[in-house]
Amino acid sequence: TDRLMRRLIRSGRAAAAQEVEQIAGRVAQAPFNTRVVPSKDQNEFEHLGRTTKERDNSDWVHLVKRVDTGQWGPTTTLNEYVDDLHAASRQASKIAVYQRNGGNIVLLWAETKDIIPPQRLGVNSGPEMVVIYLADRGTIISGYQVSSLSTVNIPEGAQWLRS
Repeated sequence: TDRLMRRLIRSGRAAAAQEVEQIAGRVAQAPFNTRVVPSKDQNEFEHLGRTTKERDNSDWVHLVKRVDTGQWGPTTTLNEYVDDLHAASRQASKIAVYQRNGGNIVLLWAETKDIIPPQRLGVNSGPEMVVIYLADRGTIISGYQVSSLSTVNIPEGAQWLRS
């Protein structure tokens, strides 16, 4: 499926409905990137008894950033956060593919209210969710909430598989 995504991005050809479902299904089961990254503003952030280190796993850094900014509630676990991203991928009503910085990206969009239970919504939850998947590594690299899809930096020429 990752090769299919890369081929679609390179060729620009339209995806068949079955291929779009295959892509959404792949992302809905993909792990979140766990590479160690700088934690920047989340350094020393304490969440659920764990303090973020100066360099920490990407999945953890993304979770604490989303909790810190109030997108997800303060009791959200890493598993719940990743489960929400998987659910958003399964239920995505918009899917785009494109290249950014040489990487092959899949963007999936869903409505927050359809994904996250009210008890896990943060005080600054956005109405829309975005999941970013890197087809080159087979991992989710980001997931966050926004006020609208127009606030997301999607390159001109992105190919919409579902819009």
